[in-house]
Amino acid sequence: MGAEKINKILDLIKWGESFFKEKNISEPRLNIELMLCKILNCKRINLYLDYDKPLNKEELTILRNFVKRRIQHEPLQYILGETEFLGLKLKVNSSVLIPRPETELLVEEIINISKKYNEHEINILDIGTGSGNIAISLAKFINNSKIYSIDINEDTLNLAKENAEANFVLDKIIFQKLDILQTEEFPFNTKFDFIVSNPPYISIDEYKLLEPELKYEPITALTDFNDGFSFFRKILDISKKILKKDGIVAFEISYNQAEIIKNMFLENDYYDIRVIKDYSNIERIIMGKLK
Repeated sequence: MGAEKINKILDLIKWGESFFKEKNISEPRLNIELMLCKILNCKRINLYLDYDKPLNKEELTILRNFVKRRIQHEPLQYILGETEFLGLKLKVNSSVLIPRPETELLVEEIINISKKYNEHEINILDIGTGSGNIAISLAKFINNSKIYSIDINEDTLNLAKENAEANFVLDKIIFQKLDILQTEEFPFNTKFDFIVSNPPYISIDEYKLLEPELKYEPITALTDFNDGFSFFRKILDISKKILKKDGIVAFEISYNQAEIIKNMFLENDYYDIRVIKDYSNIERIIMGKLK
C-alpha cells in the first residue's frame, strides 16, 4: 500500500478506490470509505471534513489487513464485523448469512399486516434466525409482538442474542436451538399468527456456481444440499399444527421458485397467496393464509 507515503484520509480514499476498481471489487469508493469509518470510528461525512488528517501506524496496519481480505473477495460486512438492517445495527460474522435489502421487504410486509392485530399479542415464529435480523426488527417495530426464534447453530443463536440485547428487544424474543428438518414436535406451547423464514433456498447444483463472495457465507444458510425446496416443504407441512386459522406463512424465495412454492401453499390448504417482487423486479417474497 505504500503506507509511509500515503497516510492522509483523502489520499487513502483515492488510492483505495483505484486499487479496488483494479481488483474488480464492486462499489470501490464505498468500500474504502466504510473501512476508514470503521477504523476511525466516524461517519462518512467526517472523512471529508477531516480529509487532511493522517492515519497513525496502527490504523494503517488495520487498513492494510482489511484491504488484503477484501481483494480475496471476503464480504465487506464480515471484515467490518457489522451491517445495517432496516436502520438497526447488527453484528455479523462468518457463522451467519449477511442480511440483505430483499429480506427487508419480507419484514416490512409483516409489519404492515400486523397493524390490523392491535387487539392482542402477536406471536411470530422466525425459522433460521441467523444474525437475528428478522426477529429483532419485528420485535422492534411491532410493539405487541412476541418472537420465537429458532436456529440449528449455537454460535448463530449467541450472536443473535447479542444483537437483540444491543437493540433492546431481548425480552421480547425466545431463542431456541432446533433443527427444523428433523422436528415433528415444537417446544413452544403456543399457536402462531405468523411464521416467517428466509430459509436456505439455493439448490446444491446452483451453489457450486455461486460467485466467490457468497462462498464465505455459511453453506448451511444458503443451500439445503438438495433441490432448494426442502425447507419450504417441511415448514408448510408442520405449519398446519402450529399456525392459527388465517395465520400467515411468509417466505423469502429464489428468483425461479415462486410457481412451485405457490403450488405447495395450495396443496397445504393455504389461500390468498401473494407473490411480491423485489427492487430488481424479481419474485422474492411469497405468503399465504391457512384456511
